[in-house]
Amino acid sequence: MPGVPCQDHSQTTSKYCNVLFGKVNRSRPRQIFKGSADAKGGDVAAVYSKVAWTASLVWLVYPVVWLFSEGFGSFSVSFEITAYAILDVCMKSIVCFTVMSAQDAIGGDDAGREYV
Repeated sequence: MPGVPCQDHSQTTSKYCNVLFGKVNRSRPRQIFKGSADAKGGDVAAVYSKVAWTASLVWLVYPVVWLFSEGFGSFSVSFEITAYAILDVCMKSIVCFTVMSAQDAIGGDDAGREYV
């Protein structure tokens, strides 16, 4: 079938290609939700764009870590676990900070909120 990456290869190569190219297919939800963010206004769309690109870029590193640890055996198990932990913490803290600092743009109402 033309246009399908990694077709007619060994099972090992196919496994690696499915991991790497599977991330490309997961970018579809980003496109779907972008229309909703654009409909809410420019500031919301800008915040959404930052979060979507940050998530996409960090998620692209996960298969690279997996490829070098499980696939090629270049990384130790300790390094793999540490790399995944660093990626998780960075991803969650960056996205949460971006969303929380953009509360004015997102338009959350302040009614009933108490800041201590």
